[in-house]
Amino acid sequence: IVGSLMLAKSEASKRASIVSLDVNANWNNGWSINDMSQASPLIRQFDGIPASYQVISTTLNLGFLNDGSINRTTDYQITIEPVDGCSDDLVRIITVTPVGNISTANGSCI
Repeated sequence: IVGSLMLAKSEASKRASIVSLDVNANWNNGWSINDMSQASPLIRQFDGIPASYQVISTTLNLGFLNDGSINRTTDYQITIEPVDGCSDDLVRIITVTPVGNISTANGSCI
């Protein structure tokens, strides 16, 4: 997922356009990177997260602007954890700040 976010940010800068990461209903169904200025916007499609993991995110889409920032005024967060047998050492939180900084951290089971 981090690589997908980095790709969307890079493509937005390269194309001087809004590029979005769009989740297909839920993270287990996959997601895509899309150039919103194109009639055929698909840049890349990704397979879903295995069903043994749950992913909780702020929203199901996120747009990067050509300066690398995102189309939100608050952090965008994604939490990934096992469905069964969760322990805090298996939880990861990905955060994208409004200026476009992408970071990961350990988290706690939800």
